[in-house]
Amino acid sequence: MQAKLLATVLPDDAINVFITLTAHGLNPELTILARGEYLSTEKKLLQAGADRVVSPAAIGALRMSHMITHPAALDFLDEDDGRNSLNELLSQLEVQVEELAISHGSDLAGATIGSVQVRGKGAFIVVALRRTDGSTIINPDHEIFLEEGDTLIVMGHQGDIPKFARHHATKRQMRYRGSKFTRQHK
Repeated sequence: MQAKLLATVLPDDAINVFITLTAHGLNPELTILARGEYLSTEKKLLQAGADRVVSPAAIGALRMSHMITHPAALDFLDEDDGRNSLNELLSQLEVQVEELAISHGSDLAGATIGSVQVRGKGAFIVVALRRTDGSTIINPDHEIFLEEGDTLIVMGHQGDIPKFARHHATKRQMRYRGSKFTRQHK
């Protein structure tokens, strides 16, 4: 009842649907991440209450397509020279991807994406915008207005983003390095 997040990752889709349905029934506010072995199961998991569904088959297919279309970049990222992941590479470059939630009373509510980047004085770039309805806009247009409850996904130097967040009264969310976002339409 007090849990904030549940990840159900069993290799059996029916069991993951059952766990999702049961957990959602016990705690409707619970964030649920669920594994779906088959693409046809995603809809069932979402209907059962999952917030996100991860498909190992889809991840594998995407990785294989990147091997075909971006082999040099993948070879670079896969090199084992003490840098085992994109997270470590970004860390070595002192770059981070972070979420900035536009909280109640923030002076960023009502501002445009472009004006936020200007206020940031080159410290970061806005790479995505997550709306309150859960939709995500990758590379949002500079003319889009921000609303309370929106979340900016920004990339910048590790020390600069927290300073900006404090100055503009946003609530800092989880920090990501090397996260992948799915492209959704505006």
